[in-house]
Amino acid sequence: MQTTLDCVKQVYKRRKQKELGHMPSDKQTLEEFAVGEAMHDSPQIFDESTNIQLGTEYMQYCIESTDSIVDAYIKYRHLSNGIYYKKIRACADKLGTAPESMQLLRDMVK
Repeated sequence: MQTTLDCVKQVYKRRKQKELGHMPSDKQTLEEFAVGEAMHDSPQIFDESTNIQLGTEYMQYCIESTDSIVDAYIKYRHLSNGIYYKKIRACADKLGTAPESMQLLRDMVK
């Protein structure tokens, strides 16, 4: 899911926030950032399930911290033009017409 270092650090901070029930202190935030950075720099970041989990958690953070799904996708991809959302939306629209079609998926990745 192309999880960047900043995304991983945010996920670790968010996990600490959920554990505490409130925002972590600056010290706790820095500690979580260090743990996230160590994980990002490790081979574990290439484990598919770990990578998808981190990306999914970060996407949820983006959804909860913005006003719309479009804004969440923009935040997720660090883009101001919404191109990532436009691509995903186009795919979702096509799949909506034929959700069981593998050919639609194949055509979209060409």
